[in-house]
Amino acid sequence: MRSKADRHDRVTRELIMKLKETLDDGADVPEIMVIGESFLVGIALLCIRKGADVVVLEDMFNGALDRLEALRKQEKYERRDG
Repeated sequence: MRSKADRHDRVTRELIMKLKETLDDGADVPEIMVIGESFLVGIALLCIRKGADVVVLEDMFNGALDRLEALRKQEKYERRDG
């Protein structure tokens, strides 16, 4: 049985590869942002109880911002122009 971290890494890697393929296929960054927004809406509809969505999405965004800041400090990832 895979650990949660293994499952997280596998699913995240697959999603990021799909987004990279979409960019390589001619999508621009604004289009990727819309795809990301649609994905978050799908998560909310699938997993979050009505009425709790704002709080949960804010927590997700705050967590993502914290992780992004830590990665940027490590200079591990570069921003893609666009």
